[in-house]
Amino acid sequence: MAQPIYVDTAEQLDPATLGVPWYRQLNRYHWFVFVVAALGWLFDCFDQQIFTLTRPAAMESLIPQDGLSNKEWGTRVQQYGGYVTSLFLIGWACGGLFFGVLGDRWGRAKTMLVTILMYSIFTGLSSLSTSVWDFAVYRFLTGLGVGGEFAVGVALLAETMPSRARPYTLAALQALSAVGNVMAALTFIAFGAWELNDGKTPIDSWRMMFLIGAVPALLALVIRRGLKEPEKWQRAKDAARAAGAPSAARGEPVPRGFEPAMASRADGNGDGSGEGRADPLRYSDPSTPAGAPSPRMGSYSELFTHPRWRKHALLGLVLAFSGVVGLWGVGFFTPDLMRLVQRPAIATQVYAAEADAARQAGNAELAAQYGRLGDRARQQVAGDVPADLKPAADAAESKIRGRLKIMGGVTLFMINVGAFLGMFGFGYLSQRIGRKPTFAISFVCAGLSTAAVFWFLTDYSQIFWMVPLMGFFQLSLFAGYAIYFPELFPTNLRSTGTSFCYNVGRFVAASGPFVQAYLIGMFASGAAGTGLAGDELRRAGVTMCLVFVVGLLALPFLPETRGRALPE
Repeated sequence: MAQPIYVDTAEQLDPATLGVPWYRQLNRYHWFVFVVAALGWLFDCFDQQIFTLTRPAAMESLIPQDGLSNKEWGTRVQQYGGYVTSLFLIGWACGGLFFGVLGDRWGRAKTMLVTILMYSIFTGLSSLSTSVWDFAVYRFLTGLGVGGEFAVGVALLAETMPSRARPYTLAALQALSAVGNVMAALTFIAFGAWELNDGKTPIDSWRMMFLIGAVPALLALVIRRGLKEPEKWQRAKDAARAAGAPSAARGEPVPRGFEPAMASRADGNGDGSGEGRADPLRYSDPSTPAGAPSPRMGSYSELFTHPRWRKHALLGLVLAFSGVVGLWGVGFFTPDLMRLVQRPAIATQVYAAEADAARQAGNAELAAQYGRLGDRARQQVAGDVPADLKPAADAAESKIRGRLKIMGGVTLFMINVGAFLGMFGFGYLSQRIGRKPTFAISFVCAGLSTAAVFWFLTDYSQIFWMVPLMGFFQLSLFAGYAIYFPELFPTNLRSTGTSFCYNVGRFVAASGPFVQAYLIGMFASGAAGTGLAGDELRRAGVTMCLVFVVGLLALPFLPETRGRALPE
């Protein structure tokens, strides 16, 4: 089979643009599209991280203890947290598949508006949950919108930006998602500080955070007023409608590999008029037989009928599966690990402070009770709190949870400090050495750094260097997906193909938290392991780091796209 011909765009060949920094090639509308797409994904990630941070508190609130011991109830809370996360990822995958096709058929801008409304509204409704089951339904429906937004957003940006600016703006889009994650972390820290100071909210703080997650719906108004469909998409849409007209999209390239209307850069429309100079040179696949039907917009049958696009879709799915399981099945459970690791120390500090306060108030009995609670926490005594100590323990619990919330928020904050740098780093390095070598480096380092965090993290100070390193490499992969996936598919399938890779990969990856929940249960009922706090979660996390090897195995079979224009 003949190889498809990739030709650089006219703006890349124009001497006037050579040597000009990529950001100077952007006009006001380019910046508007970038800001809107970045905000859509930023708030998307904000809503995701609200769930990640509030998951333990939500599960504890929605799952009754019903006579279970503290250890049994804690294990159930962790397991159901994994199950709800998997349902969220399944919704993400289903939404991506549906809205990916809709983005190719109906338009990028209109579809993005719908997805933002979906993830905002159902995040807000999650605050009204009364059981783990309706909470899971709301998370599934939120996932539908979350999954659709990414594919249409990156397709919109990729098709609007000048070619030299494309990888940088896509990397920046993904890097700015870390800002959304940081916003969620800071909000969580603020609620933790409020609770630590005996602050009260009308409803549980985790419900308040989900209510805040409904705010991004306002962005839909901006999209409706100012965003246009990309010219590349409009051309492809018009070509698909032009029944019976000669078209290179129907396999009649003159010369072979080029659309006849773009045969000469000097004569933009190919008709001697010299018009159309701003249009890019186009790409067509010489393997497409003459007289073949015009490509359909947003068609999975089209995606899987063509051998090249089918190969790209399936291997791209494997790349996404590896990174998504690594992040959602392991990396985003780091705040949970930190909570388990630090609870004994935090409880000891709080009980000591309460004992001092009781002594100063002249209540020797209460001071003695807090002293006994402090001894239990320091020695990490398993089992339920004795009945005579339970009132004192319950009174101090809000302060313990407040401090743990602050630590969980700081942990996520540090993940995203690393993520922000890692995403920009991927964009820069992929332009220097290529997409595939950069992916290989990220997969290897993500596996090693994540395993190190889950095996060795024991002290609060370690989150300030171990966790950012993990975030740098784990989240850099997602900048790679934003850059690479749109480069693998033609315009009529770009949103569909990107969505398939990212979201079917996520659909398969939904097994990750289920597997993690199974491993936690298995390790909890088995022989003793590390002897450290959170032992079951540690061993499950390290075991699941093997998933990064899967992404490495797919790389040799995928094309290198550095320096190539988007296929048309």
